[in-house]
Amino acid sequence: MRWQLSVGSDPAGRLADMAELAGECAAVDRAEPFSDASVLAVSRAVRYVWANDPDSDQLAGAAIVDGELVEAAVRPPARDLGIGAALLAASYELGARRAWAHGNLPAARRLAAHYRATVARRLELLRLPAGAIGTGPPQLPPGFRLRRYAGSADDAALLRVNWAAFADLPDQGGWSPADLASRISADWFRADDLLLLVDTDADALAGFHWTKVHPGGDCEVYVVGLDPAYQGRGLAAELTRAGLRHLADLGCSEVMLYVDSTNTRALKVYRRLGFTEDREDILYVTQPVPASDPVVWQG
Repeated sequence: MRWQLSVGSDPAGRLADMAELAGECAAVDRAEPFSDASVLAVSRAVRYVWANDPDSDQLAGAAIVDGELVEAAVRPPARDLGIGAALLAASYELGARRAWAHGNLPAARRLAAHYRATVARRLELLRLPAGAIGTGPPQLPPGFRLRRYAGSADDAALLRVNWAAFADLPDQGGWSPADLASRISADWFRADDLLLLVDTDADALAGFHWTKVHPGGDCEVYVVGLDPAYQGRGLAAELTRAGLRHLADLGCSEVMLYVDSTNTRALKVYRRLGFTEDREDILYVTQPVPASDPVVWQG
């Protein structure tokens, strides 16, 4: 297979091809190659690297470069041809220095070793097995109640709690109003899936549980955020149970979630609820590789 690289900043006309590419990779690798943040980055000043078969114009691989961060994918039949290495080399020239390896597959580990990359962050993918979702209703202490997201009037409070809850995790805690708006405007968003925990005495948002049902039917604990001022009262577990009950009511038989490996408090809550480890995503900090030193990409 022959292929050639091109670089652009406008994905118009390629979004369907990239979605098809991502779907093929996910079916083989059991891991989505592009995160929500990258997919939603089409509204920001990001760059794209495409690897095309010049004969058919079929997309063999792609990379999304958002500042110093890159995520790349190679179509399974086009692997072992050096396309992944070429995508990363081109991304490095565009300023990328950090790379997500979703699933941390063998090919990604080989590339990371060749790039002399170091691990900057680990995300654990946990799953709640079928039959374990049907937890009872949440047992909230007096002075707290749950309600659904009511629209843009809740956005400032949501961002405040998110910033406070994830102050040590800038990828999550650094959400801007535009980042929140892009998720709320996504095709999968439903207001009923965003549960808010309200301190009725203070008339303040104490936390939230954002659930997500993917287009393919996968059910996810998308974000659980609790204002640190409310920690130590068992609210995180009850807030998580509320979202799980909501997903069970929607017919979900299994639930997944991502959690940072350093978030020991959350990991403890999730494991007590029955979640088990499935795989991990790794954020690598990369080093340059000379163009004369090729790296073989294997899927």
